[in-house]
Amino acid sequence: MSNFAPTVEQQAILAHDPKKHARVLAGPGTGKSATLVAFLDQLLAKNAGQRMKLLTFTRAATSELAKKVSEHPAAAAERPSTIHSFAISILLMNPGAGNLPHPLRIADNWEDDNIVRPSLAKRIGVKVKTLDKLVVELESN
Repeated sequence: MSNFAPTVEQQAILAHDPKKHARVLAGPGTGKSATLVAFLDQLLAKNAGQRMKLLTFTRAATSELAKKVSEHPAAAAERPSTIHSFAISILLMNPGAGNLPHPLRIADNWEDDNIVRPSLAKRIGVKVKTLDKLVVELESN
């Protein structure tokens, strides 16, 4: 990380109080991962035993982040994961935490097309095509 020269915006992120929630919104190639690795370096320099969990939205982002975080062995100890993967792991570690089917599993494409999406659309009072548009809109934030 010695060649990392943070921008003004990245310096603001590095100065953020780690006890407070935050999110970084920036386009591809703007240095989010490099800034995160620098932030991890700062945190771990202050407290080498500190534990943290890195979450991303996509598998591709998780893979890329894992490569970049691997530069810091202490931070790389726990591999980054997607939010969905993390949520499922929590549910699996806490059986009975919710009214979920046993064993817990992800719906396949047929179930998604014929059960999940139609049921959700009915619950919120829209057609499946409208639901699909809403989901795309939600995903793009």
